[in-house]
Amino acid sequence: MKLPPAPLPDPPPARALIAARAALLAIERATRAITPPELALWEMLFGVARTELVTLAAKLDLTDRLGDRARFAHELAAPCEVQADTLFRAMRAMAAIGLYSLRDDGRFENNAVSRTLSKSAPRSMRDAALYFGSDSNLAAWRSFGATVKTGESAFEATHGVSVWQWFDAHPDELATFARAMGRATALEAPMLAKLYPFEDFRDFCDVGGGSGTLASEVLLRHPHLRCVLSDAPRVLEEAKVLLEARGVLSRVTLAPGSFFDDVHAGCELYTMKNILHDWDDARSKKILGIVRRAMKPGARLVLFEGLLDRHDRRPEATLSDLQMIVACNGRERSIDEFRALLEASGFRLGRVFEGAVNCAIEGIAL
Repeated sequence: MKLPPAPLPDPPPARALIAARAALLAIERATRAITPPELALWEMLFGVARTELVTLAAKLDLTDRLGDRARFAHELAAPCEVQADTLFRAMRAMAAIGLYSLRDDGRFENNAVSRTLSKSAPRSMRDAALYFGSDSNLAAWRSFGATVKTGESAFEATHGVSVWQWFDAHPDELATFARAMGRATALEAPMLAKLYPFEDFRDFCDVGGGSGTLASEVLLRHPHLRCVLSDAPRVLEEAKVLLEARGVLSRVTLAPGSFFDDVHAGCELYTMKNILHDWDDARSKKILGIVRRAMKPGARLVLFEGLLDRHDRRPEATLSDLQMIVACNGRERSIDEFRALLEASGFRLGRVFEGAVNCAIEGIAL
């Protein structure tokens, strides 16, 4: 993933995004209120079809094949090596759910949503579509009923190994997953770099920081900072490329390691983005304990995580919570649950900064 050697564009204000999503949810609830319940349920049953359509579009590179032109499905069939009539029917359904536009003359063209599936889109969602629609992920969801019975990962029940072990044995899927998560971080990095007061610190350690997407954005926006980037050795080799391209490599110390074993010691601030939601409470406490061991009393830890209250009604938050248990036995948490994890691991809860997707949850080392 290529990022510019300058801060990424500022996103809309978090409050504006939160308000817009709340308005959209209110409209959806109002629509459901006047929809016959049988029809509402019928539409819910086609969720798997929507996922497969988006994934198919990504696999066939339909967005890049269309480009800026309007084209008939049969023009795309040969280069895609598919049957023309079935491709038309699939693309007609894609247009019906808002992916692509269907003109009156029968030609298809890109729209704002479909353009996010382009390989070259600055905020491409192509790898996310490939990951969520992968055979391994969908097979795990087929075992969701077993997860409800046992409370254990459906992925592990289906495949006999954890998702992380699966990725080790399937490097292509790991690469797709890593790119998808990197894109997700790039979408949010400008907001997170502004959300927490990094200006109050001289250095920070980004624990499990991947290829350095968030760390580089923070460094570009706070020129006085230095960073320790901690992750697996092979990940840090990729990070070197991104950090150098963004002009911040000279301000970064690369620290190979695992948050289950050891973390670089002595920084004023430690950051972790979407780490704990991958793990159950016991392993989350172990991770936090290892990070706390590296910190001096009074040092800060900031967790960039989504918040999910007990009676939350947001579809994206509640479905993300289920994806966590299906894939890796993790969960989304409420602020009270984060407080409990922090207090059990040598921290007290500090400030909480609300973001549009992830919040900044501060822990103070005791």
